[in-house]
Amino acid sequence: MRTLITGAEGFIGGYLSASLREDGQEVLHGIYRPGPGYAPGPAPREVPCDLNDRARVREVLARERPEVVYHLGALSDAHGSWQHPAETIRTNVLGTLHLFEGLREEGLSPRVFVAASSAEYGYTARHAHTLVEEDELRPVHPYGLSKVCQDLLSLQYHQAYGLPVIRGRIFNTIGPGKTGDAPSDFARQLVEVERGRRDHVEVGNLDTVRDFMDVRDMVRAIRQVTERGAPGEVYNLCTGTPVRLDELLHGILRQSRTPVTVHREPSRCRAADEPWIVGDNRKLRALGGWAPRIPLDQTLQDIVEQWRGVALPPTPLPG
Repeated sequence: MRTLITGAEGFIGGYLSASLREDGQEVLHGIYRPGPGYAPGPAPREVPCDLNDRARVREVLARERPEVVYHLGALSDAHGSWQHPAETIRTNVLGTLHLFEGLREEGLSPRVFVAASSAEYGYTARHAHTLVEEDELRPVHPYGLSKVCQDLLSLQYHQAYGLPVIRGRIFNTIGPGKTGDAPSDFARQLVEVERGRRDHVEVGNLDTVRDFMDVRDMVRAIRQVTERGAPGEVYNLCTGTPVRLDELLHGILRQSRTPVTVHREPSRCRAADEPWIVGDNRKLRALGGWAPRIPLDQTLQDIVEQWRGVALPPTPLPG
């Protein structure tokens, strides 16, 4: 299959690209947004393409004419979206529109996986029940709002133009190589303590409950719904297992080679944060052939080991 990936520079995008190539698929383009510090990987034809540039998006589609598109490209910092709401909504919504319009204008109708998000559920998740795809969408931040718009736009293009779009609401995805989330932050601080560069691990609110999936299992789920899912449908991509953040922290601390103390830092607590996001994955499982394979403890161990292999800059101790 002639496969195109947007957001090829991202955490999930890198793992997905590797998985497809391992199975002998022809990944034509890893479309990535150019930025400081990112260099294209080993794919021979990765090109810079900002999804906000409609003409450039159409140019790539016209040249490559993909049979499958994995649309992962987005600004995905939920809490940073409060600082950049317009850019978040523009990139995630108009970027998706540019992709769909480019496909329509070029007469292309590939299967398209759209990376939706559990952040769409928002305040609905406050009821602390396992979320199903039919639940109300009540996002709590601009990122979640942008994903609701992207999700509904995908459904509209399927209904209006027959574009075979499959939407996957991705829940918390973790694993080695990710930065900027709680497991990675805890592991990085742990390694800094082991190296004598700080004297404790700082945390925020540990009462939140999440549905964590290893990125390698997530890639398998994404591929399954893309290959077997029904166009126009939406699928929760999750384990269905609730995990409190304090449980996850202790799982990481068990990897420590030295005694570690934990300090709660109020500035790390977020004003708008869903207390519970756990999904129901029955629609995903009903497609057949998928179940999570990697235990959480193994994922946490892999994250810590990844940080142990990183040359960290020194962190000044307090005082």
